[in-house]
Amino acid sequence: MMNKIILFSAFLTITAACSSSKKVVPSQPDAAKVNSVYPELTLADFNQGKMLYGEKCTACHALKSPTSLTPERWPSMVADMTNKANKRELRIDPNQEALIIKYLVTMSTPAK
Repeated sequence: MMNKIILFSAFLTITAACSSSKKVVPSQPDAAKVNSVYPELTLADFNQGKMLYGEKCTACHALKSPTSLTPERWPSMVADMTNKANKRELRIDPNQEALIIKYLVTMSTPAK
């Protein structure tokens, strides 16, 4: 029963994410990718990172595809952009920044 609840919650989270108009839509294979890159990250956190990327980053510029940078490059890029956003009073807190980074790193990591 608990597995059905977890699967249903994941389905609802993915469905909500798919209804947005952001560049990359997390899919079930992405859930496996999330687990391989960040084992502690839940699919809900991953989707939260995706949503924050769309909300926060489009306040200043168009979204880049997560694959436009390497997984190693995203953390410093997001840190730079977070500093700029916070100077403009477009608040991105450290937890939000971490979720955005984890989303972008996961989506830019080549499939195994």
